[in-house]
Amino acid sequence: MNKYKVSIVIPVYNVEPYILQCLHSVANQTVTKGIECILVDDCGGDHSIKIAEDFINSYKGNLEFKLIHHQVNGGLSATRNTGIREAQGDYVYFLDSDDMITPDCMEGFLKIIKEHPNVDLIQGLIDQDSLYMNQFSTKEYPTYTDDRKYIKRAILDYDELPVCAANKMVRRQLIIDHHLFFKEGIIHEDNYWSFFLAKHVNSLGVYPEKCYIYTVNPISITKDINISKEIHSSRILVEDFCNNIDDFLKGEQKATILYHLNMIFNNHYYDNAVQKQELFNCLYQRCNILEKCTLRLWGKSKSNRRRKTKIFNLCIRLFKSLG
Repeated sequence: MNKYKVSIVIPVYNVEPYILQCLHSVANQTVTKGIECILVDDCGGDHSIKIAEDFINSYKGNLEFKLIHHQVNGGLSATRNTGIREAQGDYVYFLDSDDMITPDCMEGFLKIIKEHPNVDLIQGLIDQDSLYMNQFSTKEYPTYTDDRKYIKRAILDYDELPVCAANKMVRRQLIIDHHLFFKEGIIHEDNYWSFFLAKHVNSLGVYPEKCYIYTVNPISITKDINISKEIHSSRILVEDFCNNIDDFLKGEQKATILYHLNMIFNNHYYDNAVQKQELFNCLYQRCNILEKCTLRLWGKSKSNRRRKTKIFNLCIRLFKSLG
């Protein structure tokens, strides 16, 4: 039996204005026994790590803090992967260093684990004032389910569960057994990770409270659009997804890929027409005759945006209906 039940993994990179409130939110949990908090220093240029070190040195509670230093900047994926490898808990929880968690966050997650030992994944809700995040507050979720169809669909459908890794608690052995580490060297790593996570989660718990407080950080990497990185990451994402479509709910996986293709094409995240066609063909070649016909109609709809949207939605429904 592991010493810790939960390992909270916090990547740290240039978050000087936010790191202290993040750490205080962890220290103020109603349940602290059996929890370790792993901070991974990704070689930022501000005083984030000094603030974190001072906090850890002055902390007098049950939580155990660890500070791991990267030798060079590796990015968010590499930082989370370091945290996973260093973790000694049965479960890994992902928290970004410019965000906070409510005092009852860990208690709520641990209650689900107590009632359903060995649950693979627990999802909590996020307090963020956006149309995307607000939609999840109106949904009804099962506290626990082992319905594999529901689980895979929910993880693949970004409007059913939040796609971000933040506020997810995952059984660490599941990550290790299926090598569910984050893809390094790309952006949209959460989308990439979720696609492969969906293949292996056999049980899901949902803590239906807004226990994760998102902080608007104007210098966050998610605020900047780097076209070259978008092009590079989009190609990897589409190719890897297409090359790893499994037999269980094929249509749901194709729908997720089409969602990304639509975003890529709308934002022109490709170098030229040849590369655009190659991305389209990645999915097209893995479709049946009916799917190909509908996909061709979508691909050729250029002038009429409304018509293109209708055909896109038709493609999504077709994929999902065929499973």
